[in-house]
Amino acid sequence: MQSSPHSKTVPLDAGVLRLLRKSPAHPSELATQLACASRDIFESVNRLQDAGFDIPLNPTLGLQLVSDPDRLLADDILSRIEDPWISDITVYESTASTNDLVTRRATDGSAAPLAILAETQTAGRGRFGRKWHSSPRQGIWMSILLRPEIPFSQWPRLTSTAALAIALAIEDVTDLQSGIKWPNDVIVHGKKISGLLVETGQHPVTGSFAVLGIGINANQTEFPEEIRDRASSLKLESGKDVNRNTLVAKILDHVGHLLPKMQTDFRGVLAQISERSTVLGKALQLHAGGNPIEGVAEGLDEEGHLLLRMQDGTLRSFSAGEVSTRTP
Repeated sequence: MQSSPHSKTVPLDAGVLRLLRKSPAHPSELATQLACASRDIFESVNRLQDAGFDIPLNPTLGLQLVSDPDRLLADDILSRIEDPWISDITVYESTASTNDLVTRRATDGSAAPLAILAETQTAGRGRFGRKWHSSPRQGIWMSILLRPEIPFSQWPRLTSTAALAIALAIEDVTDLQSGIKWPNDVIVHGKKISGLLVETGQHPVTGSFAVLGIGINANQTEFPEEIRDRASSLKLESGKDVNRNTLVAKILDHVGHLLPKMQTDFRGVLAQISERSTVLGKALQLHAGGNPIEGVAEGLDEEGHLLLRMQDGTLRSFSAGEVSTRTP
């Protein structure tokens, strides 16, 4: 299917899908709305049908979108994005790591933004180099290339911002309330649904870049025994299948909406995160290298760092680490 690597306009196939989701339409009507020839519409529909979309031609109503294939597709995602701030989306059937692919694109000088997804990863990773279990065709494994237009010293804000975007998208698509476990996990009913990893790099011409890696357990029904007690999926928690293309589009919508707020209203971003926090007000153990640190989580500072009230009464700020609820 057609796509335009760096244009912010919607590709033709995505435009056809977007219009047909609103209502059936005759090919000539679609051609007028999309400023192309009728033959281009028929060619587009043929590509979409080959990809698994059911789009019959009704003599009276015109073309109808009856059903979508259960697979991640760039044009399907693009057709669902409300504000097409990103148009370069690539989906792989399998890859080692989407973060590695995006990093390679960035070091080759590719323009931002762009996104790469895979139906499965063979070497997906989370924080501290941990392996991420990437079930084939059941989750969302996505990495986004970004060059935030804020001072590099403020780029760590991206982790908090992305966690909020994921939580909001989950709430949009399901009836589930999401929690955010500082700094980068999204929790539903006490179990991890999503994690994210932000990595940065440098290109000699295009400058600094950030790779935002996102993993979401969407439609899994089983997990390896070693993570079964702490991981779950949206399907298990809601009892319903999740349309993954819709969820990806919602995440991209929220990322695009929240990115400018890292500069203009990061305090508002932090307020929404605090409302969903699973750690604030709790006695925690924080691991950040060396011996664990214990304290009570009192809040987030202006950069999203965790504020811990120590046993001696002092208040300390932590920019990274892994937290767990402290047992008496």
